[in-house]
Amino acid sequence: MLSTNQEKGPGLHSAKSPFLFSNAAVLLLGVLLVASVSWAESVPQLDSAMFEDPRFDAPEMEMRFSPRLKPLWIEALGYRETDLKQQAAFTIAWSHQRGMKGLDEAIEPLTKNLTSDPRLVVRVASARALAVLDASEAAEALFERSKVDGLEMAQIVEPALARWDFTPIRESWRKRLEDVKKDRKRSLLAIRGLGEVKDEQAVDAMRKIAMDASQPPELRMAAADSLRRIRSEGLEDSARELAARTSRTSIIDRVIGARFLSRHSSEAAKKLLVELAQDDESSVAAIALNRLLEIDLDLILPLAESALTKGDVNVRWPVAKTLVARPTATSLTLLGDLMADPHPKLRVFVTDSLYDLAETPELHPQVVQQGERMLHDERWQALEQSLRLLGRLDREDQSDRFIELVKHQRTEVYVTAAWGLRHLAVDRTRAPLLEFAQQRHDNVQKGTVPASPGVLEQLVQLFQYFGQAKYEPAEPLLRTFVPKGSADLDTRAAAIWALGYIHQDKPDTELVKALEARIRDVDSMPPEDDLARRMSAVAIGRMKAREALNTLQKFRDQDGVGSEVGYACAWAIEQITGETFEEPATPIGYYGNFFLEPLKQD
Repeated sequence: MLSTNQEKGPGLHSAKSPFLFSNAAVLLLGVLLVASVSWAESVPQLDSAMFEDPRFDAPEMEMRFSPRLKPLWIEALGYRETDLKQQAAFTIAWSHQRGMKGLDEAIEPLTKNLTSDPRLVVRVASARALAVLDASEAAEALFERSKVDGLEMAQIVEPALARWDFTPIRESWRKRLEDVKKDRKRSLLAIRGLGEVKDEQAVDAMRKIAMDASQPPELRMAAADSLRRIRSEGLEDSARELAARTSRTSIIDRVIGARFLSRHSSEAAKKLLVELAQDDESSVAAIALNRLLEIDLDLILPLAESALTKGDVNVRWPVAKTLVARPTATSLTLLGDLMADPHPKLRVFVTDSLYDLAETPELHPQVVQQGERMLHDERWQALEQSLRLLGRLDREDQSDRFIELVKHQRTEVYVTAAWGLRHLAVDRTRAPLLEFAQQRHDNVQKGTVPASPGVLEQLVQLFQYFGQAKYEPAEPLLRTFVPKGSADLDTRAAAIWALGYIHQDKPDTELVKALEARIRDVDSMPPEDDLARRMSAVAIGRMKAREALNTLQKFRDQDGVGSEVGYACAWAIEQITGETFEEPATPIGYYGNFFLEPLKQD
């Protein structure tokens, strides 16, 4: 958002506008690209109590359009200048996608430009806008232009005509299938269009293309995808023929065969899908497994253990979902192993699913057993997820192992261990954790331990634990974090928040003054960060420090309850006096910076 409460409008032909991309096909054969992830991306599920107690959800700005914009843009469609017509068409489409109402009024002048303007760029821009506006009443005009204005126009128009099921274009599409190599890009448009409208008359032609090993893979895959949209039965024999091929194109053949069956559910289809699910090529196996997951996941169970040895996460996903749906003793053991899966989203899914399964009394002991088994595994992924699982299951008997893992070398493990100990909240863990936190902080200050995000997040979790436990021995350490610049912002915020709990209902005069100073520090260079100011207000409110009311009232009014500091001040006042406050109103903003707009916004 701009500080002026305006959001920038579009520039001409922005390359990132979704409706400007062509419909070029992408051939996917199940290649898995596993990007490296930072520890923060790996553990997004670790909560922080200070952001929930109290919780502040900044109201999302409601963006509007000035009612004076639309007449200007529609008028611009009638100008002679090429750029103005292009900009108007583009802006109308962009604004429609963001919820601007009443743009149907632009359909008539856009259609006029499509049919009458001598410049191709104007006709293309008009066609694009009409497609975005879903102007099916312009289908005939769009169809005529697509015949004569080249590929760019066809790539805009034909997907729209397919979406509207414009019958007159079907015959043209069918004719293209007679020789798809003549114009591959237009053939792709035809194949996809006929699939979109589920044209039964095109089935034989598309089957021929999909099964023809001499055809380009892109065309074959597109034909297979369209064919499966049309047919949910009757392709079993063709799929078996493809699966049996041993030529150099056999991988593509088997992928296409599996795709043929992706909506089939006959017994013959199930039998072939089971065979394909055991294919050495992961892209084939994944398609088959996902279909079996939809129609008969019991057929996956005998294949589960061997399938999990494959390197492709797209194979392991449907197997994991099957194991969750059929939680036998064997299934739970396999799920336990998956807690160490190299793919972060899959292992998080498995851990969350095990937690849900533990709510069933007869499964609870087996889930705990898997968590404890993986808590002593050597792989960091297993340790990370078992800490998550057992921490949420409140397994206090594992707290000693949690303390050991606080000192682990891997960031994901030691941060999650601190998080878990906060959730377990076992009394005897506080003293050793305070000693560890003091040493950790001292080493960071000395530079012997880097002030990495992981180390700092671990301290954030530990400080919140001390606060929630009202652990007074931690007060001297936490107090050193109040001054500005004393440490990283998040650790300071956690320490300040924790001090509020340690002194709950018992205001400490010197501490209150120090926190007031943090709230008031808005004019220095640099000023205090809003997060520290917010937590200072929360701590004062929790202490019920009446002497700070003037400061709280000032910045409640000055910052406004729609800001995090203003909201925290209002919350603190409510804790001290009982004076309630209204939740912040939804702010209003206007889209702006268009190519043409009124001199003054409403």
